[in-house]
Amino acid sequence: MLNKGKFVSADTLFKVRSLYLVLLLQFTLIIFSFLVTRPIFAIKTNQAIYQDPFDKAAGGADLTRASQDAVAFANPALLPWGGKGFRWWGGQAIGHYTPSSVAAAQSLLSGGESEDASGAGSILDTLFTTPVRVGATSVGSLVTNNFIGTGLNIQKIDLEARKYGSVTGGPAIQLVGESYSGIAVGVASRVGSFMSIGITPKYIIKTEPIVDLSLTDTAAIENLDANTIANEQTPAGGGGADLGWLLFLQGYFMDFRLALKVDDIGNTKFAGEQVAWKQTTNLGLGITLHGDINAIHLSLDYRDIGNSYNDKIFKKIYGGVKVLIFNYLGVAIGLHHGIPSYGIRADLWLFSIGATQYSEEMTNVIGEKRRDIQEIYFAMGI
Repeated sequence: MLNKGKFVSADTLFKVRSLYLVLLLQFTLIIFSFLVTRPIFAIKTNQAIYQDPFDKAAGGADLTRASQDAVAFANPALLPWGGKGFRWWGGQAIGHYTPSSVAAAQSLLSGGESEDASGAGSILDTLFTTPVRVGATSVGSLVTNNFIGTGLNIQKIDLEARKYGSVTGGPAIQLVGESYSGIAVGVASRVGSFMSIGITPKYIIKTEPIVDLSLTDTAAIENLDANTIANEQTPAGGGGADLGWLLFLQGYFMDFRLALKVDDIGNTKFAGEQVAWKQTTNLGLGITLHGDINAIHLSLDYRDIGNSYNDKIFKKIYGGVKVLIFNYLGVAIGLHHGIPSYGIRADLWLFSIGATQYSEEMTNVIGEKRRDIQEIYFAMGI
């Protein structure tokens, strides 16, 4: 248990609790917005900034097969193999949270009715044992067999209490965020009978602060508000492009796919103090066993072959299986960051719904900063 009186006053603890409630509400409400909120923060390594939840359920391996609105960021060379000239026009909303976020929110709402040190301190006790991560994504896309236009807004926040922070060495709360807001336009064409090539120019606005708030710095806590993180850095935009290639060998009952993709060609540079996204080269293999309306797709991706981001091997290999039943129901399992992932998706007449569970290692040390993440999503379009 945290010794509350030793470090901070009851009023200080109540302000910390109040700030967390505001942030949690703020990011939950983003689910109901659609491409209207401005970005707050961003952190990226070898993965695409946007992946469909069903693709994450299959371990995040999407270079050889991706859900429709994610093709622009997965591999634009997939476009010519969709079968139909017009494929999708619609949007998707995704809620993103860890189970510990739900538990912490319940603790906040039930134990935080009192403004004394006991009520507020219990919130900090919760944060010391259960870091939380919440966020939301909204995406809109127009997809044909040689073109995709996508607009997106992604916002996530990670909140963790530490006994020894980086500011004063004493107890602290660290807030880390991820946010991307922008557009991507992909075009692709077949090259002969078995290959295709595609490119995705993109313009993204981002920032990426990491805020360490010492619980002994009462002056800083007194000035807390919902813009604490947003004010840490100024959002800045940058343009770049991804290039994709696909070899697609089709058979009566089995297909083979080999994909090569270069992300952020020549590095994607941003204005101001924002760090550039490094160029990475990625390789994917896929095998599909299929009938007329059912299919099983096995995929394996190896990302960042040149090791631009110096990620450990468990964060570079993604693999999984998607089972598609009657073109309406999908089940997926895989390994994401070396940890089992799974999910289900139902594609109905004008809308789709689904849920995904996967884990994310936020550092290169297994288990050091793991987040077990759940996503629920709803899509509507034609």
